Order: sequence, then structure tokens, then C-alpha cells
Amino acid sequence: MPSLGDRFDWYQSEGNVCINYFRKNLKPSDIRVEIESRKILLYLTIPTGDELLRKFHLLHDIVPEKSSYRVTGTKVEIKLRKREEVRWSHLETQCSITSSGLRKLKLVKVQL
Repeated sequence: MPSLGDRFDWYQSEGNVCINYFRKNLKPSDIRVEIESRKILLYLTIPTGDELLRKFHLLHDIVPEKSSYRVTGTKVEIKLRKREEVRWSHLETQCSITSSGLRKLKLVKVQL
């Protein structure tokens, strides 16, 4: 499955994280979002009928049943309820995208 482009931004409040994924000419019927405790899957059906996928591997847990999304003509707004009211330093875990579009976890050493 091809990958979506990475044109998005995010911001947070004390209790929520919001992701805005930008793309022109969006229709609600072409979008499907799966919200899990540490992962968001954004599926987009394009005019050729192909389905594209963008995965967000979240840095912290969220509450899926208290999270939601909405589609406008130019973006998908995903509102996620934080499980704990902590400040996120990043949206996602430290991952890198390989040339095939698959996500590969990058190990990060931490000195104590």
C-alpha cells in the first residue's frame, strides 16, 4: 500500500493532542481513521480507487473512546484525548521512514 505524503501539523493542550493532516478535495467518504491507544491509522481512497495509508506511532497513550476526527475539504482533524496530562516532547516515537515507505524503529540510547 503506498504511503501518504507527510503534510501535517500537530499541537497539544493539557488534555488533548490534535493532528491536522492536509490534503485538497477531501470527501468524508474517502477517509477512514482507526484510533488505537498508541497508533493512528489514516486511510485515504484516491480517485484511482487505491487506498493510501499514513501511520502515526504515538509517543504516549491516548484514550481511543474519547478521541474523534472530522473531515473538511482541505484537512482531516484528529483530536486525541491524552491518557495522562503530560507534555509530549514529540508526536511520534523516534521512527525513521525507509525508502519503501515502511516505518522502522530507531533505537535511542539514554544515559542516566
